[in-house]
Formats: sequence, structure tokens, C-alpha cells
Amino acid sequence: MVAHHGGAPEVVIVGGGLSGTALAIKLLREAQQALAIRLVDPCAQPGRGLAYSTREPGHLVNGPALLFTLYPEQPEHFVDWLTAQPEFAAQPRDAVAQAYVPRWRFGDYVNEQLRQAQQQAAPGVTFEHVQARVEDLDVSSNGVTLALDAGRVLLADHAVLALGVFQSRPRFDANGRLTQAGQYVANVWDCSRLAALVDADELVLVGGSLTMIDAVVSLEKLGYRGTYKVLARHGLTPVERRNPAPDEAPFGRVGPPRTLRQVVRELREKARTIITHGGDWQSLPGALRPYLADWWHNAALIDRQRFFRHVRPHWDVFLHRAPPVSAALVDALRASGRLSVEAAIVNDLAEALGGGVNVRYRLRGSEEERTIVTQGVINCTGPDYRWHAGCEQPLVRNLFSRGLVQTGPVGLGITVDPSLAAIAANGAASPYISVLGAALRGTIVEPGTVIEIANQTTKLSARLLAALSVAQAPAVLQVS
Repeated sequence: MVAHHGGAPEVVIVGGGLSGTALAIKLLREAQQALAIRLVDPCAQPGRGLAYSTREPGHLVNGPALLFTLYPEQPEHFVDWLTAQPEFAAQPRDAVAQAYVPRWRFGDYVNEQLRQAQQQAAPGVTFEHVQARVEDLDVSSNGVTLALDAGRVLLADHAVLALGVFQSRPRFDANGRLTQAGQYVANVWDCSRLAALVDADELVLVGGSLTMIDAVVSLEKLGYRGTYKVLARHGLTPVERRNPAPDEAPFGRVGPPRTLRQVVRELREKARTIITHGGDWQSLPGALRPYLADWWHNAALIDRQRFFRHVRPHWDVFLHRAPPVSAALVDALRASGRLSVEAAIVNDLAEALGGGVNVRYRLRGSEEERTIVTQGVINCTGPDYRWHAGCEQPLVRNLFSRGLVQTGPVGLGITVDPSLAAIAANGAASPYISVLGAALRGTIVEPGTVIEIANQTTKLSARLLAALSVAQAPAVLQVS
């Protein structure tokens, strides 16, 4: 079956998480002539993706609600929406603005904004959510052909890859028997698999990122009372997020440094100085965000590579901090002896004689291999951005094998030009494929933040509407 709108230009957005849905909202609000928008994603509700689909109330956004909005020109839009919801209506507005709300509530907000955008769209501007998975994509002079998993084929004038994040594949081989026995859990948001481990005495968590905190929050809610052994490559775990006023002069009178190496060096010195004088180093992240894009854009390739190889784990701790209540839980578990962290690399998992799992690992900086026996292992390594290096998604494999895209400048994600058009293997910018969101990791240092996604959708929607000759008009937003 081939489906195509014969009249209106058609844009297909591949991926229905935050970035794909935000683009659909932007196009619906700004297109003033006929335009068909299709969003293809297997999930029942657009706007959630991996991050905002969890229904666990303890899985929180990792910043105050005031920092989350789909509309940068209306920074309190999400706060306005929250205060109109029954569970927040009686709370002081300032308290709501500073609240760390469940992530599913932000997903509700995005989904509602999509519904409103559909209702308010100009005549001839249509939206369809196709609940399927795109497995292949090809281009010709007639546009884009997309093959779906259900055997359906879509034709479009333009395709936008808003693929979100893919869970990291661990270095070790977790054989199928461990998974079938419920002793290895690849997806920390699969509560049914976590529930099967609540009676264990000890669990090994591989990875120390915010994903690990999600796993601990879920397990504690499920009634797990055993111990956690966290094996993280660098031995780092997220710290509690505090929100002091941003440093007004993070670089003194000389202005911001011009190179990435200078940035890292001066940040370390500045943080030490702040701590020495009794201040809070967390005044720095907010002060630095205005400079990030220029620093990264101007950085030499070798500096970008060094950053991801040596600095990124520490940068993630610096920038991606945990909600206070979540961090307090982990701190309490560590203080009680129920949670320990080691800097280690897991090499292998195997069935243990008599039951359990043999975990072979090596401490960081050591060649000596150790083995422990545990009752369950959970993969908490977070997302993987090395899409060209054996990504399991058929669409991604096919895009690279066809030469329609090339890997990003530091071996991560997908390369784009300044207008977010995909760069093909031959070096040419594609007139038919654009890229949005997490796939830009490496081209943009922090492509997946809410504000960065909003900036990307603004840029991309303007280009698409102009290219498809669909006039734009300012949209008037209303909260309801």
C-alpha cells in the first residue's frame, strides 16, 4: 500500500518523542497554507519518547519546572500549564515554578500542546500520527520513500529524522538465558522485570548515570531492600542539583575563553575559587549556557575529540545533576551501606553454578580481573550516540549503508549543515532529509535539552516552510 497526499506538500517526521513532536507543533502553528504533517512513531502517544513515557511518579525532571517550556519566548508557559492542573492549583505559583515534577507530567504537557496545535491549525494544514516504525528510507528526484514495519509505504516531500536516543549496548555479552531467567534487565523502565528482582540480596547496576538513579528509585518503590553495587567506568554518579543564582561574571573582566581547552581549564580554576571562598560551584552551569554553542562551533576537531574522550564524564556530572529528592535517596543508601560505587569496567556476564550471575569486571587503572556472584544485573549505561558503530535499529543501519547520512564529526550521531540538513556520504547536503534532537550529539554539544530542541525546531520549521512555499504567520499561544 502506498499512501501520499496528492495535493498539499508533505513532511514526515520520523520519531514521536520530544523533538519530533515539538517540530510538529511548530509546523502546525506556523503553516498558513496547505501542509500535510505525518509523525511516525510506534508509541500510542506522541511527545513522550524514552524520557517522558515513564509513569513512575519518582522519575522526575532534572530541573525546576521554570526551566521547561516548549516556547522560549514564553519561559513560564509550562508553569502556567501546571498551575491550571488540579494537583497544582492550590500551590503557590513560586513553589510550582521551583518544583521537580514527574517526567510524565511534562509528557502530558507536550501531548496537550500537540492537540491544541491541531485544533488551531490553519485550513488545509493537517496532522496524522502513524503508529508504526520506519525501517527503511530512500530518496529520489520525486522525494522520500519510507518503508514501515507493517508493510505500509509513505511518500513525502521531506523527511525529518527525530529519532531520539537509543539505549547503550554494553561492552559485555548478556546471553539470552540470563535475560529469559530475569537475571539481566536491559531496560530500567521495564517495571515488570525490575519487580522480579525485589527479593534479591544484592544487585549489580552497570553504569552510574541518571539512568542508575531511575533504577534505584523504581526498585525502592517496588520494595527492594537488598544492596546495590554500582560499577561505573569512572566511578562518577550524579550530584544533587541546587539552583543558586548564576555567576554574573564567570570569567571575570577578561570575558569568556575562546577555545574549548581554555574553557575546561578556567572552569576548574573558577570552581576551586568559588568553593575556597565558601560559595556554590553550581552557580556556574547556568552562567555558561549562553556560551556553549559558540565554544563548540569554534572548537577544533581534535579538541572536540579530546572533550568526549577525557572530559565528558566529568562534564555530565557538572551539567546533568539529579533532582534533590532523588539524590538524597542515593546519598542515604550510600550512608547506610546499602549502595556502593566502584570505578570499574564490566567484561562479561555468565550463569553461575548453583544460580545467580557471575560478573567479571576490572577496576579502573588495573589489569586484574575480578569476579563476583550476584542475583541480578541491570544495565544503567544510558544512551548510546555511536550510531554508525553497529546500531541495532534497521532504519539507522539502512541510512548509513545507503550513504544518505554520515557519522558526526566526533564519531557520534549524524552530520548536518548549519540549517540541519543531513550531510550524505558524498559530502552533499540533502534537500530531502533533515535531522533534529539527540542525533546532533557531536555537532551540538548538548542537543537534547528542552531549550536547545526548541531552538532547533524554530530554525528547521522556518526552512521547511520556506522550501515548501508554505507562508508563516506569528502564532498566538494560549494556555488551557
